[in-house]
Amino acid sequence: MTITSATKAYNIPGLRCGAMHFGSEALREQFRMTVPDRMLGITNRFGIEATIVAWRQCADWLSAVLEVLERNRSRLVDWMAREVPTLRWHPPEATYLAWLDCTQVVPADALPYQFLLETARVALSDGAPFRRAGARHVRLHFGTSPEIMEQVLARIAGAVA
Repeated sequence: MTITSATKAYNIPGLRCGAMHFGSEALREQFRMTVPDRMLGITNRFGIEATIVAWRQCADWLSAVLEVLERNRSRLVDWMAREVPTLRWHPPEATYLAWLDCTQVVPADALPYQFLLETARVALSDGAPFRRAGARHVRLHFGTSPEIMEQVLARIAGAVA
């Protein structure tokens, strides 16, 4: 079974259109017995049209976006190695969100996201709501322009120096 949509890749959230493919009629029937139709919502013509346009006509746009994301991810890797080697992370493979472990760069008595907001004037997502694994972490969204990315990195480097 495959469930997909154009929502994330093409930045068209909220249009409520996805596609499901079942490998067999038996699998489809098992899904229908487990997940009632009322849980799936209703597709609308705007979502359908936007999805069709995205998948048929926007491959060049998506390629350009993926290039920017790859450059930003590479820049983040380089920046961390050179500027803040004590800031740890695992480079993401399929997202534009970087989970940064601030354990060694933010004072122990400070909340990392709050420290960076107040000191660097950069608003990152707090990792604490993601349970113990997210404690002392922040989430950096690098799906932005290279110019904004440079400003964010410079501010963080200055704050943790």
